[in-house]
Amino acid sequence: MEEEQFTQKRKRSQNITNNEQYEWYVEAMENDYIFRSGSINPTIDPNYINNKWYELVLKINCVGKGPSLTRQMWQKRFKDWKNATRVKYRKLLDNRSTTGGGVGDKIAFKKHLSKHKIHLDPFYHILNQ
Repeated sequence: MEEEQFTQKRKRSQNITNNEQYEWYVEAMENDYIFRSGSINPTIDPNYINNKWYELVLKINCVGKGPSLTRQMWQKRFKDWKNATRVKYRKLLDNRSTTGGGVGDKIAFKKHLSKHKIHLDPFYHILNQ
């Protein structure tokens, strides 16, 4: 019975996305506007975004720890992670405004996001153009 529980925990830990895998994803989003926006113009190859995803998946799957997934599975995982991060950010901002403002809690995310310039506020890019 104890061996079964140990193998289940071990199996789950292999499915957890590694920080280095998140780093690769965030770096790809920072460095490539077309890949980040998901829209291409007529001068760019129609398969550009798919090719970029395949390149990213190869890099991410080569990381020693963490899962090896297909392109579709990585896309879903990163989309879910990005949405969860946005929800967390919105809730913290909401909490800050409903408690009377002030200094409040510092909005802290995972270490690998703190050194990147990507803004988690979904309206940041619209308001600061």
